[in-house]
Amino acid sequence: MLGAMVLDPRCLVAVIEFEDVRYVQYLVEPTGRVIAEVISNLNIGDAVALSSEDEERLRSAGWSEPSPGPKPNWRYEADDPAGLMKIVSMSRDVVYDVLRERDANAVSVRIFEGRYAASRARISRPDQCPSPRSTTRR
Repeated sequence: MLGAMVLDPRCLVAVIEFEDVRYVQYLVEPTGRVIAEVISNLNIGDAVALSSEDEERLRSAGWSEPSPGPKPNWRYEADDPAGLMKIVSMSRDVVYDVLRERDANAVSVRIFEGRYAASRARISRPDQCPSPRSTTRR
C-alpha cells in the first residue's frame, strides 16, 4: 500500500485503526517523503494507549518521541526507498509487538487525499480532511 501511495503524485493519508481505536497512520507527500505515526498517550485525556514498556520499545526502534502541539504521536520520517522499507518493517513490529494486534482482529483502513504544505507537513486528522476515498474493513 505505501509503495503505491509513494508513486501517486497527490498527498495521501492512510489511517489503519484497530478495534480498540489505537492506530498507525501515514502521510505520503508529493515529494515521496513518508511520515509514519503511531498513537501516543498525548491528547487522549486519562486514557492509556501505550504502556511505559511499549513506549520504550518504540524509542529503542528509532521512533521519534511525541510532543504536545503539531507532533503528538510517535513518528518516523523517510524520503528514500531504504527508509520506506524501514517504515514497513517498523510498522509491522508496532502492530504485532507493541499494539499486540493479531491477524484475526478487525481493522479499518482509510485512505484519502490530505493537505500538503511543504514547509510543515503533518498528518491531518481525518475529520479535517475530505471524505475517505476508499475504506476497507476486515
